[in-house]
Parts: sequence; C-alpha cells; structure tokens
Amino acid sequence: MKYSIIYPTFALCIILSFCSVKNDEQNKTIYYNIYNYSINSEDVRFFRSLNAIQPGMDTSYKAALYQLKRTYLFLHISDSLGFPITDSLLQMEALRIARNTLLPHRLDSIRKFCGDSLRYIRYFVLPNFAPRWLYAQFLWHKDIHRPQRDTAQQLIHEWYHMDNTISIFEKLSGKGLQYLAKKYHYRYERYQLDQIGEIRIVPLQQSTNKNFVSEAIPKIPEKTKWFAEQQMNQQNQLISKQLAEKILHNLRIGELFPQPIELPDCFWILQLIDNYRGIYYFDVVRIPKKDFFQWLHEKGYL
Repeated sequence: MKYSIIYPTFALCIILSFCSVKNDEQNKTIYYNIYNYSINSEDVRFFRSLNAIQPGMDTSYKAALYQLKRTYLFLHISDSLGFPITDSLLQMEALRIARNTLLPHRLDSIRKFCGDSLRYIRYFVLPNFAPRWLYAQFLWHKDIHRPQRDTAQQLIHEWYHMDNTISIFEKLSGKGLQYLAKKYHYRYERYQLDQIGEIRIVPLQQSTNKNFVSEAIPKIPEKTKWFAEQQMNQQNQLISKQLAEKILHNLRIGELFPQPIELPDCFWILQLIDNYRGIYYFDVVRIPKKDFFQWLHEKGYL
C-alpha cells in the first residue's frame, strides 16, 4: 500500500524536475547565430527590459532582436576591417559616457538595472558604441573609398589638359570645373571662407545651395546620425582652418589644388577663384564617397 503512494509521488517529482530543466533550456534557446556570436531568449528578454526603462525606446521583441543582431554584425565587420572593438575601447567609452552624460540619474538607473559592469557594457555601452565606431572607421577607410579618390584625381588630370576645350580665361574663372561637373554629373558649388573660419555656399545657378553637411547623414541609424553630425561639425571646423592655412593661402588666383581633398563624406576638387579683403572664394566639384548602406549591401551584410 505504501509503495503505491511513494511511486506516483516519486514519478511526479521526476516529471516536474524534467519540466523545470526543459523550461530553463527553452528560456536559453538560441534564436540567432551571427558569425561567432549567439543570441538567446534571455538576451532578448533582458534587452527589452532595459529598453523599457529608457523613455522613448521601442520595447518590442523585434526591436530588441534587431539591436542585438546589428551589434554583433558591426562587431564582426569592425574585426574584418582591422579595427576591432576591444575591451579597453569599451571601458574608455563607458568612462566617456559617465563624464559627458546630461542625465546622470537616468544613467545611474541603467547601471543599477544591469547589476554589474559586464552586463552594463554588453547590453548598453556596446550596442550604442558599435554602430558609431564602425561608421567612423568606414568614413576614413582608404581602400573602401579608393575608387572615388581615383576618380577625383582623374578629373584633376583632365582639368590640367583641357586647354583645347575652353579658353584660359574660362578655365581660370571656374568654367573648367563647371564643365567637368556637368560632363560627369557631379555637384559643382562655389564657397566663401571668411576671416573667422566660417564656410558658406555662394548661390550659383549650378549649385544645389545645400548646407555643408553630409548627404549620407539622413540615411544612417538615428544614434549613428547624431554621432555623424557631431563628427561633421568637428571636422568642418578643422577643415576650415586647414583650408585657410594649408591650401587656400598657398594657391594663386585661378589655381587648382593638385590633389583631391578628403572630407568625411566626399572628395573635393578645389580651385581658388578670388581672395578679396581676406575672404577666399573657391569652386568645388564634389565626388561623393560610397554610401554606408550601399557598401554594407555590396558586402552582403544587408
């Protein structure tokens, strides 16, 4: 009689134990493998919860999985470019965030929620840093943008040998660059650089009259967009100073700079048109660099 009670009870315990193990395994089911990284249900659950404590974040399963997949993809691409995201980089980024945050109470709540530094770096620092790091490396990678640099150099060579196409006066006044821009369907613009280092576009019929900002910015992810805009602003200030001191100051009126000038989003072919009362007027043909998402697509990542 006692065995008839013990056996069912023992069997029930085994079944419950098995179900518990099975549930634990299901909770850690690998949803996605990307290169050497795997994403399981616990990763997605934690990421969704982390998003939930940040105002305005998408807390859906789809958004969390996408953010994790994108993070590991960008890790892999950074490795393949020879610019790996190391532990020391992530530690420095964590320190930078702590120093520069405008919302310390929110950052404290995120760190408290993560519980330890490893989770904080894995689920917060890394997903925010990876796209910015990759985009920064992409902007200045010599091999990726070599065809555009070569195109710019070829146009410079053509400008020097177009004496039979237009007159010398037209060539020195900027008509030569306009001709090349129209021939190869590139944007032509005239800029002025004043004494305080501010660059402005001089309205021309051929100019699109857009601000001195990358056309690629609206196409990149929102968090990366902010980083790109900040980088563009910093680069523009540096470019203004270098243009005045190292390029325009050494050019004669009508002279073309003999090499492409690299900017974050393009290569410039630059010709000094005038220098009046300390204000430089110069013409530019812009050879755009490869688009970030176009490059990802060509490499098979999208």
